[in-house]
Amino acid sequence: MKSDYSLITVYAALLAFWYVCGDVTVHAATPASGTIAVPEADETATDVSETALASAAVPVMRVDYDAELLGNLTSPALREASGLALSTLTPGLFWSHNDSGYGPYIFVFDATGEDRGRFYLETARSGDWEDMAAFKWRNQSWLLMADTGDNSSRKPAYTLYLVNEPKLSPGRSPRLRPLKGVQSARIAYPSGPADTEAMAVDSVEERIYLITKRERPAQVFSLPLSVFKDKAKVHMARFETRLFTLPAPSLQNLIEHPKMGLAFAQPNAMDFSPDRSFAIVHTYGHSYRFDRADSETWAEAFAKAPKQFDVPSMQQSEAVAIGKDNRSLYYTSEGRYPPFYRLTPSESSP
Repeated sequence: MKSDYSLITVYAALLAFWYVCGDVTVHAATPASGTIAVPEADETATDVSETALASAAVPVMRVDYDAELLGNLTSPALREASGLALSTLTPGLFWSHNDSGYGPYIFVFDATGEDRGRFYLETARSGDWEDMAAFKWRNQSWLLMADTGDNSSRKPAYTLYLVNEPKLSPGRSPRLRPLKGVQSARIAYPSGPADTEAMAVDSVEERIYLITKRERPAQVFSLPLSVFKDKAKVHMARFETRLFTLPAPSLQNLIEHPKMGLAFAQPNAMDFSPDRSFAIVHTYGHSYRFDRADSETWAEAFAKAPKQFDVPSMQQSEAVAIGKDNRSLYYTSEGRYPPFYRLTPSESSP
């Protein structure tokens, strides 16, 4: 038994060394069908630099959040919740969707997890939906879904879906309804295919941000919301920065979780606070809060050491949303009737 444990320890150490010291994954770009739109130049984008590498050496600050179980999601059809968004149109309601294989549906539920129905997005396809965002833009409420999952990192392009958030009346019984007016945009990355599960929208900048999952370090890209004006093009995302400041999995993570240990540092969900003062990047191991000053870009915020905190143990948590109070964080998980949590900063935490 001792010998087996030693072998596991050595194996985990080698994995940790590979993760931290291995070369950044670079894919050969695969041509996608349609016209390729060249990304706009950006002088503020943060590339690999001494500043970014130095910030990676800054110890991550631990903070504490208090968790409250609000209930369980009651929809039997929502089996792999892989995105979460707080309604900007109807107070107290939340939106979610399944991961791959369950069709282009979005689900709505209340603050206890009680099912309020689902919508079928006409003209949309469900490849591998991974995250969603709810936001106000040009005096309207919108929902954006990211069909950007790609476990093998082989797809030449990915799809974003945009639709007006439907208005719901209080106490409406659950039922399936069609949702018309769905817009789509095809996107790609300048470095080639990449599995992406973390997406958020900054409606002030009018930009969509995405963080790749399986690369080391993860890359941050962005696109303007105007990509939905031309669905014939494949819109090339703009590189913003590399997430050097996201800690690598610890040796203990790799020993205790030999199958999932490496994923402990892989971003699988993201959201921006309504006041744009911080971002939450979620992984299977922890969540991270990246604080942002008014004068900073998101690339600059992601270059700083984040604040790390624990989230209640769940089957496979890949969904986070920030409350309108800019304090509360909401989480749920894949699995049937998963728990629905609200986290708030502990009084003792900065």
